[in-house]
Amino acid sequence: MAKYFSKLACLLLTQLVWQEKKSALHLVSVKAATCYVKGVQGARQGVIGYLGLCLMRFILGFGLVLLHLGLLLYLPWSTREKGLLLLILGVLYTALAVVAFAVVLSQRTWMKATRADEVVRCALRKRP
Repeated sequence: MAKYFSKLACLLLTQLVWQEKKSALHLVSVKAATCYVKGVQGARQGVIGYLGLCLMRFILGFGLVLLHLGLLLYLPWSTREKGLLLLILGVLYTALAVVAFAVVLSQRTWMKATRADEVVRCALRKRP
């Protein structure tokens, strides 16, 4: 009889250790997913800074100064028409830059592009 109790105790202990192992592995996968998402966030912020500098350089150096100066000098329009054209172009460039930044730098886009959403979903799905 004692032999059966010892086997039962060993089986219960093995089952308990197995459950704890599954819980520990799940916790590790959630922690790994969290670290991955934080890494993607850091990379995204770095790219945001880099693109911001590039955009500033391009727009200020070429887009706003040279193009508009050329339009002012060579168009045979009145001063009022040239001013209206510059206003429309300025609004258009600003709107395009805002839309481009919103699309390229959105967190949803980065989560999908780096598959961080799948990593999180997979880690949370494997519950013990």
